[in-house]
Parts: sequence; structure tokens; C-alpha cells
Amino acid sequence: MNTNTVNTMWATRPARIPASQGGNAKIAGVCEGIGVRYQVDPTLIRILFVAAGLVGGGLGVYLVAWLIMPRYSMQYSPIEAVLKNLSDQYQKEKETGWWLIVALLVFGFSATSGSGDFVSGSTMISLALAFGFWYFLHTRQPEPPKVDNSIIAPAPGFQMPTPPSWDPLGTVPELWHLPEPGTMAPEPPKKKSYGWVWVAAAVVLAGLGGIANLAYHNAEPPEGLGDVTTVVRTEADLQRVYENGIGNLTVNMRDLQPLSEDRTVKVDNGIGNVQIELPNEVPVRVECNNGIGDTNCQPGLHNAGEGHVLTIKVDNGIGSVNIKY
Repeated sequence: MNTNTVNTMWATRPARIPASQGGNAKIAGVCEGIGVRYQVDPTLIRILFVAAGLVGGGLGVYLVAWLIMPRYSMQYSPIEAVLKNLSDQYQKEKETGWWLIVALLVFGFSATSGSGDFVSGSTMISLALAFGFWYFLHTRQPEPPKVDNSIIAPAPGFQMPTPPSWDPLGTVPELWHLPEPGTMAPEPPKKKSYGWVWVAAAVVLAGLGGIANLAYHNAEPPEGLGDVTTVVRTEADLQRVYENGIGNLTVNMRDLQPLSEDRTVKVDNGIGNVQIELPNEVPVRVECNNGIGDTNCQPGLHNAGEGHVLTIKVDNGIGSVNIKY
């Protein structure tokens, strides 16, 4: 392996294909994108992530992959949007990048370290193994395959550019921004060196990571790890808070009967998808706060009519929010 190989791996790295763009994604489209790029069953990729999570470090690897993989039809990834301080077109990716950096500091490193070290050994080993697996996939499938654009849609506000003459089949859209062969790209103006800024930023991030790590290990552990499903049929079953740490959280209120008084419940999930089935016989007011991920939340009053109102406040960190009205 040499520098050119690493550069090629980066230039032809997978693009995330979230569910909103036509992918069969569960969270961010990382596994779906890896599967499409290297012609591997995405289910196998998901199993490997789960296995890495069981031994420690899998969550950190997933967050790093999310951070460095651009969305399909985009040229830059969330980390590049942060470092390059890109225009408003990439504002959402920039926000995602900062959220992922914070999540890495809090969950990706400290949550997998039983000893309380800032960077856990299991995470670093998992990252090394993930890079080795990436290299293996690249050697097996060095050229990106042809992608059916009729199935996968571009990200909102973006369009798939026209393939240049040197790539008529449209196999490597990640490189279409390069000049045509034989043409000389204009030399970019020399930029001032801000090395001291990056050093200061690294120190600040390390300090924040240490504080986050200390706070995490001094706090009580998350409510749960894994998928949680709750079915609510009566007012007596209704809890004030439904929460989970890492995993999917499902709350089914479809058969809930009319209430004797106004009630408020909070649905709080750290990392994973949230699904809520609203009751048919109860007026419901929905409030949603979603950090990173897709959501179909429609704030306001639903099933308007007589009867006491159930207010549902949804707070999700990383993942999608799906409400069945």
C-alpha cells in the first residue's frame, strides 16, 4: 500500500445512500453505500458493525464512516464541510459534521472504554480493522460500479452533474469535478498558513473530549442498549418518559383509549430510530426535536375533537423519526 493507493481509496470512497434518496438505509445509509460501492450485501456490512459494537468500538467506526462519506450526489462529506467551511449549500452537512464530532467524543470513544481513557483501545483496534477491510474491498472492486440513477435520487438541492468525456458511463461521479485530460487547471492562489489555529483547535477538542469522557463515566449509564418496543393500550399503561440510550425505540399507542385528563409524555432516544404510532381515539399534539437524521414529524394537533389532549414530545439525537398518524 502506498500514498497513491490511499488517495485513490479516498477519491472513490462510498457515498451514503439514505432512505430519503431511495436507499434501504436503517440510519444514515452508511452500510447501504458501502454495499453498493463494493458490490457487497449491505446486510453483511450491518452484521459486521453489530459484531464490532459487541466487542467495543463499532459505534465509533460507524460515526467515523458517517463523517467521511458524502451523501450520494454530493462532492463533500460532513467532515469536509466543516474543515472547508463550505457555502450555504452544504450548511446541513456542516451541522451534521459538528454533531458527529460531538457524538464521537461522547459516544464513539468514551462509551466503549471501560477504563475511562480518552481513546479506548477497542475503538482504535476497530478503526484499524475497518481500514484493513476497506483496503480489501478496494482491491477487490477498485472501480466504482455503474449506479442506476432512476432508483437513487440526488440529495435535495443537488443534481447529478453530466458525466465528462473521460467517464462516459458515469462510473466515478466523485471525480467529475477534475479537469478534462490535457487541460491545465488554474493554479489556486496561495493560502496563508493557519497551523497554529489547527493546533489550538486540536487542544480544545481534546479538552472537550476529556470533559465529555469524565462526565460520561461519572454519570449513570443509559437507560438501555438495544431495541425497545412498548405497546400502550390504557391510560394506566401510559408513562411520563420513554427513553433508550443506543438502539431503536418504538412506542405503539394505536389502541390507547380516551384520557381522563390532559397528559404529556416524552420520547427520548440517544442513537437509533424512533417510531411512534399515534392513537386513533385521542387528540394528540406532537412536538419533535431531531438532531441528525430524517423525520416526517408534523408539529401541531392531530385527531382534533372532544376529549383530553395527549402531548408527545420527541427528542432524538442521531437517527430517523417516523410517526404514523
